[in-house]
Amino acid sequence: DPIMDIYNKKAFMYTTTDYFNSHKSFIVLGIQLDGISYLNETLGYNNLNKVLVKIAKKVCGLCGKNNVYRLSGSKMAIIIHTDDKNKDDKFLELQLLFSQSIKLSELEISQKVKMATFSCPEAADNFVKLNDLIFDTLNSSELEVGKIVDGNKKMVEKTRREYELVQILKEALSQNQFEIFYQPIYSVEKKKFTTAEALIRLTNEEFGYV
Repeated sequence: DPIMDIYNKKAFMYTTTDYFNSHKSFIVLGIQLDGISYLNETLGYNNLNKVLVKIAKKVCGLCGKNNVYRLSGSKMAIIIHTDDKNKDDKFLELQLLFSQSIKLSELEISQKVKMATFSCPEAADNFVKLNDLIFDTLNSSELEVGKIVDGNKKMVEKTRREYELVQILKEALSQNQFEIFYQPIYSVEKKKFTTAEALIRLTNEEFGYV
């Protein structure tokens, strides 16, 4: 990655694919750097890059540059080997690291990050599944800022289902697939139907009657 001077997503793909093919067990820590767009608006692009460089240097100093990757503008991944006896200490130190503010000139910038761990090959057995798992989990609104959580499949499935439903709704809008039903409302006083509530419905092969 030209900005943070760490490996990029392509390198992450090569490394993890090699591990999967070699049947090697490893842990991936996914990191979501929240507030990137806000920092860009308030500090400017150049200062934002300086903040990202400082973050990368701190993480590399703790976990080793060969194990740190930038997956997107706001997402990072760290590979931690299962036989690393200090892995629990590293997780604690990473939490501490991101709880501290970053100094930029006279400014102190707080870091808001979401983090989740993924044990491979249990959680995912190829790069595509792992990449989807990382992105779906880190995009979840349920993750608590500053805490490292286990990227369990239940959380991921919920996030993925919500994402799929949004895509289905978007497609249904463009294809005019919604139907309107009118539920009549009866007036006891007038002893007749006086109005109706309009309800919108969508029938989908996967989700059924929505």
